[in-house]
Amino acid sequence: MGIRARSRGVVLALALGGVACGTNRPEIPDYLLKDDSGTKAGYPSGPYAKDIKSNDPVADIQFAKGWLNPKADGYDPEKLVPIALSDFYDPDGEKGIELVLLNTAAGWCGACKNEHAGTGSNPSLGEHAAELAPRGFRVLSALFQDGQSNPAQEKHLVSWAKTYETDFPFVLDPENQLGGAFNVTKLAPLNLVIEAKTMKVLFGTTGDQSEVIWPFVEGELDKRGK
Repeated sequence: MGIRARSRGVVLALALGGVACGTNRPEIPDYLLKDDSGTKAGYPSGPYAKDIKSNDPVADIQFAKGWLNPKADGYDPEKLVPIALSDFYDPDGEKGIELVLLNTAAGWCGACKNEHAGTGSNPSLGEHAAELAPRGFRVLSALFQDGQSNPAQEKHLVSWAKTYETDFPFVLDPENQLGGAFNVTKLAPLNLVIEAKTMKVLFGTTGDQSEVIWPFVEGELDKRGK
């Protein structure tokens, strides 16, 4: 048993003991509520997906700054909060989430801008998210670079969200954690369809592939009776 496992056991034992004695329950540090892989307790264990063709679960990537609804938060950088992929994990259906589209965006990426703005007869990511939300569909997009291929900053996140009136979860990913986890570091957009019940990757693609992505998403929702 490792040091972290032993320390977790000690803290939990103290917590339970405190409850039994009627004293105040001590606050358990967040890291002790995660397993040894760094994921939140209960999240699917690895091996995790390493490429877009994998059918393994996606690792529980943690983003330090993001909005669950940028528009509702007024695009205010003071309202940025940590967001993790485990926030979308829904093994029991309690959150009403069936599928999650993980999406990357960059300031230099024309196809990314087209996805977020919508083009011609092709709805924007926000329009797709709103239309399919009652069927259990969610979108999480991560901005990783600016227009000069430098790591994205808060100001770029704010500018992008305002420009496209983003109203779905949108995070800052200057280290390109999402793309890096799937060995996609120089291509955008990356789109991954994840099953919320298992966090397994059902489908992955890069580039402008709207004509493939949305029929797949709707087909998967149909299979689930949604």
